[in-house]
Amino acid sequence: MSFFKKHIKADYMANRRDRVAAGIAGLILKVQVWFAVFLGARTGSWKRLHQQFFLLGIVLCFGGLSMVPIIRAFSKHNDISSFRQQSITVPAKVNKPIWALLITDDEYRKVQDFKTGHPGLAKDNPRLYDSLLLIEDAYNMQGRK
Repeated sequence: MSFFKKHIKADYMANRRDRVAAGIAGLILKVQVWFAVFLGARTGSWKRLHQQFFLLGIVLCFGGLSMVPIIRAFSKHNDISSFRQQSITVPAKVNKPIWALLITDDEYRKVQDFKTGHPGLAKDNPRLYDSLLLIEDAYNMQGRK
């Protein structure tokens, strides 16, 4: 029943990805700001040369950690057991027609009636029109015309 379902606004669905991306970017910025404030508090009383060496150490540490996966991917000692070839058995029903998916004459007539009842369907709803064309093609490929 439709009155028990949640109604989701179209704007909410359209902007959902943008809001998720903005939330992730905001979270990354918060972590970066926290890290900068933490390091500033720890090294605030240090001399400039000590701060520069500490910054160099941080950059080398995190840069090295980000380079480890790249180097391991191209190393010769990489475990390639997950890339072994395995034989695939083809199910017996693959090449046989499935009679439940065949399109009947009645269904084809309904598609034709729907298309004639909505002449601007290709322009108004191109996805639905493409689906109807696929149904017609499948019907014609069955050998009936």
